[in-house]
Amino acid sequence: MRICGGSKKGMNLVSPKGMKTRPMIERIKLAMFNIIGYEIEDARILDCFSGSGALGLEALSRGAQQCYFVENGRHALPALKANIEKSQLQTCKLISKSAFFVAKALGEQKFDIIFMDPPYKYIDHPCERKKTLDFIADLLQSVGEQNSLLILHCRRHAMSGCPIPQSLEVESKREYGSAELWFLRKK
Repeated sequence: MRICGGSKKGMNLVSPKGMKTRPMIERIKLAMFNIIGYEIEDARILDCFSGSGALGLEALSRGAQQCYFVENGRHALPALKANIEKSQLQTCKLISKSAFFVAKALGEQKFDIIFMDPPYKYIDHPCERKKTLDFIADLLQSVGEQNSLLILHCRRHAMSGCPIPQSLEVESKREYGSAELWFLRKK
């Protein structure tokens, strides 16, 4: 794993130990940043379920203003901390808390782009999927700026037939092998 663009291009990232963290495939990450490229400059980023921090660090490397990393996985946290330190980027803040409970910890903080890369179990099971989508809608309403973008990474077809909360607008959906990216906007 590495940063693919910007000021830290080529920086290798520490991977979390174990099999609980599933990093986004580099090809998908590159495609995502090509799609949102013009929105990254000076953006305030919230990286939920950060894992290694690859998405937030990539955004900072490409000119984002700041990034809040939200992660509480005991295997992911050491890698995330090491990657933040290694990057020497000063505009990082780590919140060691479940993403599902982070809104209160963020207070009045607002974000332009939110990366949401939860463990597949939160999207694959219908009951968990509904809870996760409701959480996404609530989070975007509470900490998203007007017209904020939220990008959800999930298993391909995991969201098929699932009603999207009315407070969210599906801007686009892209499929990449066994995964998909959903680009959701705050209405």
